[in-house]
Amino acid sequence: MYVSILSNEDLEVLQSAIETALDEADERGMTLSLSDITVRLFEAYVMGERDPDKLADAVVFDNSKRQIH
Repeated sequence: MYVSILSNEDLEVLQSAIETALDEADERGMTLSLSDITVRLFEAYVMGERDPDKLADAVVFDNSKRQIH
């Protein structure tokens, strides 16, 4: 289990990424569920991404590496 405490800076990055992703999705006429946003965002974050724009892209474009077994 991955356990970590997020700093205020981390939370600001995540908030910025969510806001950007929601704006981008709205511009494209997309609807993202809360679970889609959360899973996609934290998958990219756990993999080490910290750039808010790239995190937003991971949410909107589902850049995940997860595989279905």
